[in-house]
Amino acid sequence: MVGHDRPESVVTIGQNTHLSFRPGHNAFRQNAAAEWVGRFSKKVSSMTTEEMEAMVAASYLHWTNVVQATGKVSKKIKRQASVQVFDPNSLERTAFRFNELKDDRRAAGARILQSAQKNNGERSLPNCKAAYSKLEAAKSNFENLVEPIQRLQIDLTLSAAMKPNKFRLSPILLLGEPGIGKTYLATQLAKALGVCTEKISAGGSQGGFQMTGSHTGWAGARPGMIFTLLAEGDSAAPVLVIDEVEKIKDATYPVLPVLLDLLDAGSGTKFKDEFFELEFDASRIIFIMTANSIVDVPPALLSRVEVFDVPPPKPAQRLRIIREIVRNLCLATRRTIELDESSCETLSQRIDIDLRRVTRLVNEAFTKSMRLGEGVASLSLPKFSEKRSIGFH
Repeated sequence: MVGHDRPESVVTIGQNTHLSFRPGHNAFRQNAAAEWVGRFSKKVSSMTTEEMEAMVAASYLHWTNVVQATGKVSKKIKRQASVQVFDPNSLERTAFRFNELKDDRRAAGARILQSAQKNNGERSLPNCKAAYSKLEAAKSNFENLVEPIQRLQIDLTLSAAMKPNKFRLSPILLLGEPGIGKTYLATQLAKALGVCTEKISAGGSQGGFQMTGSHTGWAGARPGMIFTLLAEGDSAAPVLVIDEVEKIKDATYPVLPVLLDLLDAGSGTKFKDEFFELEFDASRIIFIMTANSIVDVPPALLSRVEVFDVPPPKPAQRLRIIREIVRNLCLATRRTIELDESSCETLSQRIDIDLRRVTRLVNEAFTKSMRLGEGVASLSLPKFSEKRSIGFH
């Protein structure tokens, strides 16, 4: 029979993956099968590593869907509620379409599509009750963020009482001077929810493309960060920080139209990534926006967010922040170094120094002490200035 004595074909993909065909097996003793293996092996042997990786990724998506459709995959107990973010059939069609592309964009796209396929396209939702408690603890340490935290707690309480597909947290806009802890709220919220966080500058000329991705026909085309954030993460509700929204401008690829679509619950459920030409559900992403002033914030954006004025932290709060910075440095470096108490007290009273600069000063003092082998770090404080230093959120 044709193919009975044909040697085994082995194709190496990357460093660890192998495609192996054994025509001696009964399944390959049919003429048609032997002929197919011969053509396939010839085609595979001429493919590049990127082409083969894309093919494997597309095949993985297809057979994962087949196995799940037959019910022959073990069902894992879900510890958290989940929602459908990516449609498995749409992902599969896109993966096979990407297999026809001719350059590195194909391989990069296939890998992200494979990530999107995990858990059959579903993503988990945060434990609202646990997050509520963790945010309550943050309120006692950061008095200037109490109001926005309370707003988030209200949404968490309502979401906990509703069906999973109703989960939503109101987008909020934090107003205030640079370096007063606005972005800190986003990091604390993400920590409480157990989700990842990403940050984007609203003033960038490529802001729109950064969020939606660009079509594969463009040179340097890449997937959008919204798709990638949800594909590579485990949660349907990551925290996205949109920094300095008062700097949104009418650029060639502005971020405002994209942002307005994401903030609308209806259009957010069918958000489209231009790179993949694929719709997915981005409606549960949690948005924390920052601005130094409300004056230049676009009115259309203001109508979709809840605005909070964030006052500068008072000395007692600043002192807690300074001590927390030192504790984190000790944990990260496995050193036991204290900050001179007098220096701590003085720095906490220096309201002319924003929190970003406070962090730099503490890092410098800690590094110097570590280099000299000293157990106590002393701060070198700048001269007092009535004008605040320029910083970032």
